[in-house]
Amino acid sequence: MSSYALTPAKIGIPRCTLDLLHFSHLLGWNKAKGRFFTARPVRVKETWSSGLGYRLVPANGRETFTLGLTKAIAANAPGFEGK
Repeated sequence: MSSYALTPAKIGIPRCTLDLLHFSHLLGWNKAKGRFFTARPVRVKETWSSGLGYRLVPANGRETFTLGLTKAIAANAPGFEGK
């Protein structure tokens, strides 16, 4: 099972206040502060149910999905020629 964490707290790096505000709008203050200040890993299932997930991709499809997404994003940039 996959998980993620907001890890700057583990090495003493402060987070941008705007990051905390953004996450607080999505999660509520208590959950956002908990994730920022404790750096506790969060399981994908919890991430998905909180609305932070974008898309679940099987492990064997990650590279294909990521390359397709990055090409779609880069195609929005002026002068992109499919490089």
